[in-house]
Amino acid sequence: MQVFILCVCIAGLEKKVRELYDAVCRLEEEKYDWEGKLGRQTEEVCCLMLQYYYRVGQNGVTLFTACNF
Repeated sequence: MQVFILCVCIAGLEKKVRELYDAVCRLEEEKYDWEGKLGRQTEEVCCLMLQYYYRVGQNGVTLFTACNF
C-alpha cells in the first residue's frame, strides 16, 4: 500500500514539474519577444531624436538651447 501511494505521489509530482517547466518556457519566450520589441522601439526613439536634433540644428538652434541647458 505504501509503495502505491509513493508512486502516485511521484507521478503527481512529475506532472506538476512538467507543468511548471512548460510555464517557465512560455514565460521565457514571452520575455524574449518583449526584449526584442523594446530593442526595436529604443532604436526608433534614438533615430527620431537624431532626426529632431538635426532639424533643430538646421534652424540655428543648438542641442544645448533645445534642451534648455
